[in-house]
Amino acid sequence: MEDTAYFQLRTRVEELLSGLEEVEREILKRRFGLDGRKAMSLEETARDMGLDPEEAAAREREAMCALRNGKG
Repeated sequence: MEDTAYFQLRTRVEELLSGLEEVEREILKRRFGLDGRKAMSLEETARDMGLDPEEAAAREREAMCALRNGKG
């Protein structure tokens, strides 16, 4: 039962993320550990992706806003 619920949740998360731009999707995956790795700080994520921390923060805000508004 738990495996099915986990699979359904992972599937739904992937569906939501698929509606985002690639950079935004990658930022959220790395920030929240959705790629199978441990969650990263904003600074770690920015450095790992070669982004300015302010740009990474802005892209993260845009992605979260899009998800809240059902655009993800």
